[in-house]
Amino acid sequence: MIIDLYSRKVIGHKLAKTLEASELIDLIKAPYQTRNQPKELIFHSDQGKQYTAKAFMSYLKQNMITQSFSKKGCPYDNSVAESFFASIKKEEIYRHIYNSYDHLRICIDEYVIFYNEKRPHASLKYSTPSEYEFTSTYSEKKDHQF
Repeated sequence: MIIDLYSRKVIGHKLAKTLEASELIDLIKAPYQTRNQPKELIFHSDQGKQYTAKAFMSYLKQNMITQSFSKKGCPYDNSVAESFFASIKKEEIYRHIYNSYDHLRICIDEYVIFYNEKRPHASLKYSTPSEYEFTSTYSEKKDHQF
């Protein structure tokens, strides 16, 4: 999952069966391209093996994306992502039984749409991430990161 830090919008997500860097590289390419390859971009994550893989770090370097890591064992450094995962667990995952991998993937896809389009966020003045992003101008965005 990739979240725009400014709007809290999930701009990329994929349910993968592995933690291979190739899965993450495939995931980041689409939002990076559709957002017109923003400059001075920071990619923040925990220190999972997919984020520290040479292939992923090389992709970021080639695209001049600065990599930032949370300290080991400190989830507060990545609070936006941790908040999203807490929400999806409480509001979706723990409430359902999934019959298959594909069923889980479809439900996650639907939840991301709900999260971006319907679910208001206190940190966004009770706007949805999509509303907040749409009504803000780029000049208002101090940190445009994902």
